[in-house]
Amino acid sequence: MRLWLIKIARLFIVLFLVTVLTFMLVNILPGDIAFDIVGQDPTEGEIEAIREELGLDQPVMVRYAQWLGGVFVGD
Repeated sequence: MRLWLIKIARLFIVLFLVTVLTFMLVNILPGDIAFDIVGQDPTEGEIEAIREELGLDQPVMVRYAQWLGGVFVGD
């Protein structure tokens, strides 16, 4: 019984680390999705509006929690 608990604990640790690594890799990629969405000759206000709409203006931990919630519902 104890062996199963250790295996389950390790599973959750590995899953947590995989989600953190995946989230961080996506976020450190070069480029700005808000800039790409706005298109040609965007103003700073348009870029900031898209960032706010997508939640990119939130702290990293808030964005990670939202992303992880989306993972659990299949988003």
